[in-house]
Amino acid sequence: MEWSREDSQIAINRFNNTGRVLAGMERLDEHHIVWTRKQIQALGGAAVWTRNLKPLRPRVIQSSHKALHANVNPSNLLPQEHARYVFRGVEELGLQYMPTMQAVDALASHMGRVSLRSSTSVQAQRVAQGIEQCLIEQRPYLVDGMVV
Repeated sequence: MEWSREDSQIAINRFNNTGRVLAGMERLDEHHIVWTRKQIQALGGAAVWTRNLKPLRPRVIQSSHKALHANVNPSNLLPQEHARYVFRGVEELGLQYMPTMQAVDALASHMGRVSLRSSTSVQAQRVAQGIEQCLIEQRPYLVDGMVV
């Protein structure tokens, strides 16, 4: 397996972050990459399944987690029927078998494809585009703050 520059940075950050946690300098939070809980639970089905996947619930140092939520807005998942539509087929992506960053990229790519389909409603295209944007905006915080 060939390592990219980002893979190397993630490994270095994880090592450093783990040291900060063990030294008591930082605490860990579990971050749900697909949030908010209430909106996702209202959608049910594939949205809830996606939110609960282990790779999409990484542990991150608390300072990075707080910065992420302060600087990245959650996706607008309304209207619900259109949001449900964009999560169709997500189970077939194999996200549960991927490392976190690969799963984030695969989900963002899926949402990008959905947002560009001419057969998709304008509302669903907007929802998918919003999710894709949210996933992309989270990447630097994940790279910076992931521990495991």
